[in-house]
Amino acid sequence: MEADEKTAVIILISKPPAPEVSRRLLAHARILIKPVVVCFLGAQPPGGVLGDVRFADTLELAHDYAWEALRSKRRGGYLERRGIDFAAGQRWVRGLFSGGTLALETLSRLSAVLTPIFSNIPLSAEQRLPDPLRSQGHTILDLGADEFTVGRLHPMMDFDLRLRRLRQEAADPEVALLLLDLVLGDGAHADPAGELAPAVERALSEADAGGRELDVAVLVIGTEEDPQDLYEQIETLTRAGARVCRSVGELVEYTLLRMDQIWGDPPDLDFPDVPLEAIRDTRAVVNVGIEVFAASLTAQGARVVQMDWRPPAGGNEKLTALLARMKR
Repeated sequence: MEADEKTAVIILISKPPAPEVSRRLLAHARILIKPVVVCFLGAQPPGGVLGDVRFADTLELAHDYAWEALRSKRRGGYLERRGIDFAAGQRWVRGLFSGGTLALETLSRLSAVLTPIFSNIPLSAEQRLPDPLRSQGHTILDLGADEFTVGRLHPMMDFDLRLRRLRQEAADPEVALLLLDLVLGDGAHADPAGELAPAVERALSEADAGGRELDVAVLVIGTEEDPQDLYEQIETLTRAGARVCRSVGELVEYTLLRMDQIWGDPPDLDFPDVPLEAIRDTRAVVNVGIEVFAASLTAQGARVVQMDWRPPAGGNEKLTALLARMKR
């Protein structure tokens, strides 16, 4: 389809694939010149848009995105790449969130691509983190969960637990990217960036001293009306060396960009190229059952073989059940 001059937009429709299959498909889709719409029915999309790849959770939305791409002929673009060369063995993402809402949305989107991924608020049994005090693989933590808040203030107000866990994760030589959230507003810490920024700066400096690159992305949730001064909070984190994101979608896109750098070039799918002539000129269909489908295909110029098939016992459920017993 990439080589076909008559194809303007590629739509990929599938039931939810395994995370490794999803990662390989999306890695290839993101390097294509043509826009791609991905619809993994029943799976949470990893993001709204990744470069020229748009994600839809329904066939109707996939149609709308494809039509929009066809009309606009505009290309998307990744967030800018920063010069980061991770050391050999750095491969894990660790997310330390102050609450379950942002943690759960991030987990649900990253689950389509990252594996193995664990959490104390898992979406499935295999994602259950055995010990919330010790991360493994890719880990997304809700530090506002009961096991972390007994006897202490919520982490939106008290940063002690998260700062200690940040130091623990940053010291792991296999960790490449840390994800954090920072929530502004009444009832939150009066200066959350002022608490978080020194720890981020220290983590980056210690990783550099140890011969490793470490990246930190912070999701900032707030408005200009919040008492903490939104823009000063963003500036403080940026000066500390963190990448600031303003939505979960942007955070996920940035995460996958970093993982692309770790994964390297997309793996070879080991399938030969399909000659375009094989698709255009030699269409052949075997239609089993309803003849109207065969008639429609014939009208479109396809070669069709019609097989006359009828359900056992004419579809009568009682007779079908009797026949099933006789076969035993």
